[in-house]
Amino acid sequence: MVYGREVVVLVEFIVSSIFISEATKMIDDATLKEKMDQLMELAESRFLAEFHQLVEQRRRKTWHDKHIKKKSFKIGDHVLLYDSKF
Repeated sequence: MVYGREVVVLVEFIVSSIFISEATKMIDDATLKEKMDQLMELAESRFLAEFHQLVEQRRRKTWHDKHIKKKSFKIGDHVLLYDSKF
């Protein structure tokens, strides 16, 4: 968990590479099916995580847009100028 949220881990860190296992003939049909099922589960989890991230971003943008304060300046007003070097 990172800052109280779940992390999406790349598939390569959880499931060993199917291509390497197949190339070295270190895998049988049952293991291959099991690994493919794990990959499908991970792909679904990744899709759901991306979807929830998109929903959360839209929710935050909506909140931010609602709470923007309109400001109007006239000639002669003193304002603070922020000059970012980045």
